[in-house]
Amino acid sequence: MRRVGRALTRHAAGRHVCCTPTTAPWEDIITRYHLLSESNYKADKSADLVGWLTGTLQLAPGRLSGYEVCFDRGHCYPTCVFYAGRGGFDSTKQARIRRTKLLHENPDAFYHLLSEDLAKLSRAAEKLGLEPCCRPNCFSDVPWEERMPQLFTEWPGIQFYDYTKSAERTDLFAGNSDWPANYHLTYSWSEKSKPRVVAKWMDRGVSVAIPMRENRQLPPALEGRPIVDGDQHDAIFLHPPGSVLVLKPKGLARTARTEFIP
Repeated sequence: MRRVGRALTRHAAGRHVCCTPTTAPWEDIITRYHLLSESNYKADKSADLVGWLTGTLQLAPGRLSGYEVCFDRGHCYPTCVFYAGRGGFDSTKQARIRRTKLLHENPDAFYHLLSEDLAKLSRAAEKLGLEPCCRPNCFSDVPWEERMPQLFTEWPGIQFYDYTKSAERTDLFAGNSDWPANYHLTYSWSEKSKPRVVAKWMDRGVSVAIPMRENRQLPPALEGRPIVDGDQHDAIFLHPPGSVLVLKPKGLARTARTEFIP
């Protein structure tokens, strides 16, 4: 397992990744990212299990950077996985804050650096015999289809995907023929979710992710739908349309009492 994951060297600030398969010499593939961060454990499994190499863009959630990037956030914010693992180190937090500030204060420079990273991701995936994918909202909910629509037209060979708590974005994804073909959204259930609206989206093929503790019941609106293990890998765009992705609470959410986790 984790044949790609074991071959990743990581920088504490999330500034670069060197990746190569264990069957090739280190010098064959050396990727230094400006904005994309190293794969996490779940993303590593996307390579090992289903053949997708993932680049994640890790911004600072909420208004932590001084700029709001989670416009529909609710009770998830205090227990965001941003604070888990390496997110507990100040150097990692500051790197994510810097990326978020750059996005808002110099978007042209941000897009230039991101484009360089995506090119490197594509080359690395080709050399590894994998498909490239990118999750631009690892801890955020930026509407990239509005903010940087060129991202999808200029990189048609990369599969982009995200979770979102935005009802507006989910509604557009569910029924807008103009939505980017290579950008997949999965709706994240929260205390703000409206069951009838969610059921309508699912009938149109939208999958819903929900964190759940053991031995808890699904909300009635999600019963009778295909259920998949959302922690199996991060390539969520491969799950059957209209699925329920059940996730284990992570980080602070494992023990916190919060309304967004049944």
